[in-house]
Amino acid sequence: MENQFNLIDEPWLPVADRGRVSLRQIFSNSEYRALGGNPVQKIALMKLLLAIAQAACTPKDEQEWKALEAAGLAQHCLAYLDKWYDRFYLYGEKPFLQMSAIEKLIADRTEKKLATAKTLSKKTEAIQSGSAKRFGAGFYPDLPSENNTQLSQTLFHRTLSDAEKAIFLVTLMNFSFGGKRIEFDLTSLAGDVLKSGYTAYAGPSLGSWNGQLHCFPLVDSILESLWFNLMTGENFQKLNPWPSGVGIPLWERMPETEKDTIAEAYKTSYQAGLVALSRFVLLKDEGVFYLDGIQYPKVKEGWTEPSLLINKSGKEIKTKYADPEKRPWRELEAILAVNVFSSSTGFECIALKVGINRIVESNHKIFSIWCGGIKVSSNSGDQSVKQGDDFVESQVWLHSSMLGESWFAQLQAEMSALDISAKTLYGCVMAYFKEQLVDGSKLAAQATQLFWQLCERDFQTLLDSCNQDEKNQHQRHKLRLRFASYVRQAYNRFCPNETARQLDAWAKRRPNLSQYLK
Repeated sequence: MENQFNLIDEPWLPVADRGRVSLRQIFSNSEYRALGGNPVQKIALMKLLLAIAQAACTPKDEQEWKALEAAGLAQHCLAYLDKWYDRFYLYGEKPFLQMSAIEKLIADRTEKKLATAKTLSKKTEAIQSGSAKRFGAGFYPDLPSENNTQLSQTLFHRTLSDAEKAIFLVTLMNFSFGGKRIEFDLTSLAGDVLKSGYTAYAGPSLGSWNGQLHCFPLVDSILESLWFNLMTGENFQKLNPWPSGVGIPLWERMPETEKDTIAEAYKTSYQAGLVALSRFVLLKDEGVFYLDGIQYPKVKEGWTEPSLLINKSGKEIKTKYADPEKRPWRELEAILAVNVFSSSTGFECIALKVGINRIVESNHKIFSIWCGGIKVSSNSGDQSVKQGDDFVESQVWLHSSMLGESWFAQLQAEMSALDISAKTLYGCVMAYFKEQLVDGSKLAAQATQLFWQLCERDFQTLLDSCNQDEKNQHQRHKLRLRFASYVRQAYNRFCPNETARQLDAWAKRRPNLSQYLK
């Protein structure tokens, strides 16, 4: 098969303000500031770039890492891409992150079905089962299932470009949905019989049945962000969550089955935490052959990725899940307490601990904490995005110089006060509807959600105003007045005051924020 669409030279990576660029452009241009796409694509692409960077260069210790600098890392990556150029073709003899051997499995299954088919309809069905699945059949997070209600032109089925297929492939490896939407009724490459109704595990970055939250420390350049997130040999020795060390990336050495020695070694390496192989796939025509791949342990069984928030302080290892109703910025205080100030135990993130420490020690003035993920639901063993499920994403910018104890204490005080205001609002809405002899729990929850949505737009200003000088004290007072107005706005939205009875209840239960505004 002819080699086509090389990811090193073809533009396929979405970059903010620039459109699509190639891998070579990413490592050649220090002006690209951020990856584009939805949150899940950003995570998967960031991890792919980190996997390339880590394979190209793993500094021995922090001194070697510092001497490397972002420009040095970029040079190593460009040399590495040239060395492995023929492994980055999307189509060809060794297609990127794909298994050519599965085409024969599908063909053998089709042949068996045809041999036993006794009617024309059964023969037609057998032939159709040998075709590649169409994109958007429910296993790809941002494409609709075929039986979804079509509400706009964005939901209609469309043919993906090669660039979109490349993103699909990279995203799928880490975030494949668990369930039965895979090829079955055949024998896998490892010799396992996959009967009808076989259920595949979710991709390791998606995790169990809810969807995990991922975090990265970022700066204002993709190249520098990769440099700050690069692990050293010293990090691997000290952290030790990956028994096989850095590992060999998949494009250098693909396993032949789900359970061979290459696959077993790979899934305990750092590279597996960056680019998993949770599905064996092959792009074919305008679709994809789609089989179960390597099965990875759960977080509670010891699986670790550098971007996950993991709590090991309890009896059972836990991970932080993505929650559209509590966006990640509201968790910033807890994230900073554990990963920057080490003032409490909780959800630790290797990428944040290593990266933020480097950013502060390097006197890099401004950096951000980016958190994102996707919430999913499961039904009869199949994962999907529905009802209240959604992508979540938050990015807050911090000045390295302001990360002091007094700044953090003020942030804790402000967030605690906001939380009390939210609870006050909830209680007032509940009390209002109790006066009307109506259960107001759902509306109280919606009012509280609206309050937090309104607050999000001013959170960055709050972060910038937590120092103790007079100017910032004045700014915080102005913010409290604004946050208080959001409480009243949410209360008025959900508690009407048109009739005499409503007006009486509205006035009696109106939120009292005098303590908050003192």
